[in-house]
Amino acid sequence: MIRLPIAVVVSIVALMTVGCTTEPRITVAHQGVLNEHTDKAMSGNVELTITNPGTLEIELIEYHYTVSSGGASWSGRHAGQLVLSPGVDRAATLPIVILSPSGGWANGVAPDSVECRVSGSLVYIGNGVFDETLAELGYRPWADFGGKVVLRGSQVVRGGQAAGSN
Repeated sequence: MIRLPIAVVVSIVALMTVGCTTEPRITVAHQGVLNEHTDKAMSGNVELTITNPGTLEIELIEYHYTVSSGGASWSGRHAGQLVLSPGVDRAATLPIVILSPSGGWANGVAPDSVECRVSGSLVYIGNGVFDETLAELGYRPWADFGGKVVLRGSQVVRGGQAAGSN
């Protein structure tokens, strides 16, 4: 059995509690925007709100996420590109793709709105002593997110032409 001196154990616990960043909270908006669609897929944007409930800054590195609708799914990655101060909320926009169902769109036409599920994780780096040590060792913590979104678009582009235009 390995015995660690009490001072080592206390030091490790202190580093983990004092110098460690609190995980960010991520909320997925219930509404999104459709931008464009073809007979094979739709593109749009989903808004997230990221909150830093901790007392240290966190650097948002990268989002890894999946969009599912009608039995089809698409996976994406998007850069975080943000340092989030303590106690601050920030909005982020994720570009998404919704693939048409295997049998194609109903009546051969893409809908003006669609419900999907967005789920994923946000990789981040904290600014604490323990966080920096873990980052030097290659460890990157992440925070999970997910939710249902209804995407709508009044001026959705269809094959290079805005909906409703002649």
